[in-house]
Amino acid sequence: MNQIEAILQKLAELTKWMNSITSNSKKISELPQQSEVLASGKIAVDIAGEAKSLGFDKIIGLQNNIGRTISLRYTSEDITVALIVNKMNARTTIISEKETPVFISISDQPILTEDNGFQSFQSSKKYTFLFKPGKGTYGLGLNSTIVTASMITMVSLLNLTTDDVAIDPNSSIQ
Repeated sequence: MNQIEAILQKLAELTKWMNSITSNSKKISELPQQSEVLASGKIAVDIAGEAKSLGFDKIIGLQNNIGRTISLRYTSEDITVALIVNKMNARTTIISEKETPVFISISDQPILTEDNGFQSFQSSKKYTFLFKPGKGTYGLGLNSTIVTASMITMVSLLNLTTDDVAIDPNSSIQ
């Protein structure tokens, strides 16, 4: 056997060996669909050109999207951004780093009237505002940040029905 044949034979042996250790590789589309992520699992990542594994427990720990709604309940006043600012500054609100997005909800006071034995309901509106500043302590208290109009954006206005009022735990129906 000459040198070229010896090299080709060695190359064939290496190829056979490489195929034997990589033949269990699968494309993502060939993997079974997962219905849950285990915190003990890991994912391969490339960090600055170096292959490393990152545990899902670290990824899950980094997630930052636990929504929160602050209910300012009902009011008989005209609902404006200025009213929201005043109500937020009249209380202490603590927002953690994981609470985002944060919404503020407030509704017009619904009016229930009775005329000749018939009850009628004047529907109210529910206003939802986005509270934008993020982590911190706002409103009353030492080291609290004063809430300003630039921190608040109205995102929705809904007409409430009698069912909406009836299921609200803050409602007082007599």
